[in-house]
Amino acid sequence: MKRFGFANLMFLIGLAIPLMVFAQEPTTDKITVPLTDPGRPVTLRVSLLNGSISVKGTPGKELIVEATTRLEDSRSEDQREKIGGL
Repeated sequence: MKRFGFANLMFLIGLAIPLMVFAQEPTTDKITVPLTDPGRPVTLRVSLLNGSISVKGTPGKELIVEATTRLEDSRSEDQREKIGGL
């Protein structure tokens, strides 16, 4: 009976590990912002807690905004303390 329980536990762990790896992949959201007058300057107000935002202009009348979330902070503890006030 104990051997059967251990085998089931190992099977469940084997299933859970790939799911955890899949859940840690960064997600990317992409939106297109149409411009009414592409000759005039544009101001975008965006915010993101963890990750990066990329804004790209196109030859047409639109902007492409991509936001990628970062799940873990890749900076070291010293680097995080240096920018703690930001």
